[in-house]
Amino acid sequence: MSYPNTVIVQHRNQTVFLALPEGASWRDARHTFASLMNLDVNRTLLVSFRHPNSREEPVPYADGEAVDWNGGSCVRALSVEVSADGKQVLQEPILPPNESRGAVPSAIPLPLAMNLDAWNPIPNTEG
Repeated sequence: MSYPNTVIVQHRNQTVFLALPEGASWRDARHTFASLMNLDVNRTLLVSFRHPNSREEPVPYADGEAVDWNGGSCVRALSVEVSADGKQVLQEPILPPNESRGAVPSAIPLPLAMNLDAWNPIPNTEG
């Protein structure tokens, strides 16, 4: 069985793709992410994706809230680690945000195409 929806989580220098069914909750996404990354689920949060230069505070997703696909099939999120004293540490991504570039239709599945486009490879023009 394959799922048509993907949550793309930026965690430090890693990008994690979570394929989830329609109606999945943010709790499902958080638990799946923590399991894949071998993190403590009780010390891991997923928050709204924002531009790295933005001064807005990211908003944590509530566990009981269903993932809102907004008519698309991809949602981006950032990971947050919660320290033993309760302090939240945002794991800033090193990749530029997708919102600054348009998604380009291709034969590659959209989540993968979005991630590949984020790297913006520089062609080798020498020799």
